[in-house]
Amino acid sequence: MTRERRQHNPKPAPTVLLVDDDPTSRTLTSGLLQGMGYRVYQATDGDEAVQIGASQTCDIILMDLQMPRLGGIEATGILRASGLPTPILALSATVDPMIRRSCLEAGMNDCLRKPVLLEELRKALSQHLQPHRQDAASPMTAPSPAATGPESADALAYHHSLTILAKDFGIPRSQIMTVLQMFFQETSRRLEMLEDAVGANDAGSARELAHTIKGGASYLRLAQVARRAASLEDAAKGGRHQSLHTELARLRAAFQEALTWI
Repeated sequence: MTRERRQHNPKPAPTVLLVDDDPTSRTLTSGLLQGMGYRVYQATDGDEAVQIGASQTCDIILMDLQMPRLGGIEATGILRASGLPTPILALSATVDPMIRRSCLEAGMNDCLRKPVLLEELRKALSQHLQPHRQDAASPMTAPSPAATGPESADALAYHHSLTILAKDFGIPRSQIMTVLQMFFQETSRRLEMLEDAVGANDAGSARELAHTIKGGASYLRLAQVARRAASLEDAAKGGRHQSLHTELARLRAAFQEALTWI
């Protein structure tokens, strides 16, 4: 009887530790993973990743690189030094040979470009998960998104991109809209913080805030917002303090325009 009961018990779903400081990308990627049948733990920076990695058994870790307090490469070094053998895949908006080399030298197994989409993620997880864990996650079919009726040409184009985004992530379009509203709220708050940072010539804080906005906007196909945030990040990184006010004004304008599309 015990043997028969064991034979009919389904295998537990594989667990993924998702580490990302950006709530937009974390929410979308978590929904993507859950839709694929994985259980997801979430961490907002490298410190939390180290703590969870030491206390929870995970089958694979998805690790953002640039995070406050402790970055992904540093967190990976700590986890590897502790003897953790779990596959760790880097998540980065830029994947060039130098970044890939740094990731591999730190002990990561691969490097994925953000935003990572359904088929890319499915392939990477299948490649790096242990073979006996792969069949526990169920395949996911992208839902058919609902039609929308925005008024302007830019809004029409953007809503069409959201339809594609829902298909790429394999999640309902309504969930994309929920995340979008969250992004707008978070970005409004971060823009105020950016105003303070730029006014105080705090290039470090400005760079981190712009980087976070850039990541969320990239995931949500807000291309102009992402470009303006990237320009501000570059100006802060290069110490071009006189350019920060101009770049911030351009970012605000792009953000306000995007608000009119929803």
